[in-house]
This record gives sequence, C-alpha cells and structure tokens, in this order.
Amino acid sequence: MFEDTGCEKCRDAWAGGINRDKVLLEIGGTNFDRQARLNQCTTCGAYWEDNNGSYPSGLSDQDAKKYYKI
Repeated sequence: MFEDTGCEKCRDAWAGGINRDKVLLEIGGTNFDRQARLNQCTTCGAYWEDNNGSYPSGLSDQDAKKYYKI
C-alpha cells in the first residue's frame, strides 16, 4: 500500500528521511493496542501509520478516525 498512499513528497520523506519532521506531522498520539503512531502529510493530507519501527503504511481517513480518535 506504500506506493498507493500519499504524494511523492511524503513517500520520499519516509523513504529518505529528508525533511521528515516538516512533511510528516505526528498527530493523534500513540495507539498502544496497534503499537503505532499516526502521521499526516502537510502537502496532500494522507495519513500514515508508523508501526513501532516497521515500515510505515497508509491509513484511510476512516481508519485514522477509528483508531486515533481524530
């Protein structure tokens, strides 16, 4: 799902770490049940779930609201 999520800017930020903190804002806190944090792209608004050190995955608007109460 990585290739299908977000824009080139946020995918590049995850892949290369360049300007990650400026492109991907951590929102919604940590979901301890899912062992993950929620990030949102400042350019396209895509939601990304950072799975405790695993590779990030895209998250739908509905799932972001469900799991992170945003």
